[in-house]
Amino acid sequence: MGSGKSTVGSLLARRIGWSFTDTDRRIEEEGGRAIPRIFREDGEEGFRRIERRVVRRLLREDGTVIATGGGWPCRPGRLERVPDGSLSIWLRVSPEAAFERVSGDGGGSARPLLEVENPTARIRALITEREPYYRRADWWVPTDRGRPQDIVEHIAGRLVEESARPPGV
Repeated sequence: MGSGKSTVGSLLARRIGWSFTDTDRRIEEEGGRAIPRIFREDGEEGFRRIERRVVRRLLREDGTVIATGGGWPCRPGRLERVPDGSLSIWLRVSPEAAFERVSGDGGGSARPLLEVENPTARIRALITEREPYYRRADWWVPTDRGRPQDIVEHIAGRLVEESARPPGV
């Protein structure tokens, strides 16, 4: 959370001519409620069930940049089920930068996992807990510094480099 997944994902999709999907929006559509309400009424496990169904369908689509929630890859086997030929990118963010970003968008009231006394400590704990899963991503891209457009250009440049590299190199 707060890494820039939705912003960077949307800009990247536009840059490379693909569609973009934010799984949180799809979860709200499928669940018929805002995410904080889903958490309140169904708990985190109820949210994760909807999320699993939504992402499973999205992974079958071609030419789509998908911004998953930060907890999606943190279930065993999730990243391993990403189809061959797909690319997973971990947008790395420090707890301080993440908190600063989510504070501007409603903070804890819009983020059920941050409805705690010390949201920065909670973000730090989530990142620490999730990092072993995130490390399984194909690429790691730091997002603390630089504008979203710069991060997109970095990713797009790497995509061009990778596509120009002969197989097996």
